[in-house]
Amino acid sequence: MHEAIGGRPSIESPILIDSCDAEATSCNVGGEGHDILYTQEEKPCTSSGPPPPKKRRSNRVLDFLEKETEKEEERFHATHELMKSTTNRFLDLFEQLIKKS
Repeated sequence: MHEAIGGRPSIESPILIDSCDAEATSCNVGGEGHDILYTQEEKPCTSSGPPPPKKRRSNRVLDFLEKETEKEEERFHATHELMKSTTNRFLDLFEQLIKKS
């Protein structure tokens, strides 16, 4: 315990106060008539409304990766269309070659 409160013994004992307790709490600290009165503002513990909307954090790495993914998909579709047209042209030429034979 000396690591938490120091090398010397504490004069006042640590006091934990419930954050939802709106009543006044009195404690006897030090023994002989040293009563201390702790009060808290009256605030309800439960929230009365919906939580505030969460802000979208901007993540530059995620944004970059999303843009790169879109570019890669566009490249894939362009390459796929080129391969499809090349394959169709090859099949047409092969068909003409077969007809001539």
